Amino acid sequence: MENVVLVDENDNRVGCINKIDAHLNGDHLHRAFSCFIINSKNEVYIQQRAQSKLLWPGYWSNSYCSHPRPDEEISHAVMRRAEEELGIVINEEPKFLYKFQYKEKYKDVGYEHELCHVFVVFTDTPPTENPKEVSAGFFINIKDVQEYIHNNEEFCTPWFKKEWADILQNHFDKLC
Repeated sequence: MENVVLVDENDNRVGCINKIDAHLNGDHLHRAFSCFIINSKNEVYIQQRAQSKLLWPGYWSNSYCSHPRPDEEISHAVMRRAEEELGIVINEEPKFLYKFQYKEKYKDVGYEHELCHVFVVFTDTPPTENPKEVSAGFFINIKDVQEYIHNNEEFCTPWFKKEWADILQNHFDKLC
């Protein structure tokens, strides 16, 4: 089973834990990332998480997200997971936007308690979704993402809502 990196509030590594165990209760702050894919038409790719996901299955979310492996640079993890989830090979360094900490409970199943690094990748490569990770996906004009979230709030992951709100307020100029 895959391990994730435990961190303190300053993103210093303090250990590792099994990925499933990290999500069963809210005690384990761990390193994660989220990435938004934007194409040359200024459209953002939004994915619906696979129904097999432990947390927020079937919910709409950012382009993709995951955790770096214990000895992996976050930017390399962003590049690796683009290929694993969406069949997209990224040849340029992903653009780091910011990081934030959050804790959210999903029903009685488990928690996300992450220090999440948010990235953007610019590419026109069409996604080929891995059905183990993604149920569906589509591109939406960057100006329409907030309206989509507002109209579908109960079907969107909490980190997607938090990240997009922060991007709109503090990082939107880095997306275009």
